Amino acid sequence: MNEFPPLDGIPAWPDVEDLMCTYLDRFGHTCTETPPAEDEFGAPLFESLLPVIVIERSGGGTPNGAIDVAMIHISVTNSTRSGSWAVMNDGVRRAVAAAENGAVIDGYTIVGMSEEVGPQMIPGLNPDTRTVQLAFEVIVQRPR
Repeated sequence: MNEFPPLDGIPAWPDVEDLMCTYLDRFGHTCTETPPAEDEFGAPLFESLLPVIVIERSGGGTPNGAIDVAMIHISVTNSTRSGSWAVMNDGVRRAVAAAENGAVIDGYTIVGMSEEVGPQMIPGLNPDTRTVQLAFEVIVQRPR
């Protein structure tokens, strides 16, 4: 027979993607997956939401059980290439730098944030590609 330790008294980790959506929402439409081009009625959707900021966790872990070190990838798409860069540089990167020494988001303590892979525009087949990407680390303290 299995005997598992109880989970009582061990708080759940927050969803870091949701925390980052809240934190970066002031710069555009934040989401955890790219919205479809059209809604269910065929009306344009993606373009109507611009700028779109897609936030995805791509790993990390809890090295000591007290903090969660999350790798976050951000993709910013705006109506123009320069518009995407403006949201990334004037908004997202500044917000990451501002939280370098911590922040509180939705009641959770962010110990720090740091840029890990600087912004880049990934060349695609479409010359009108307007998406700029950035990877950063978010360190969240385990709730008590």
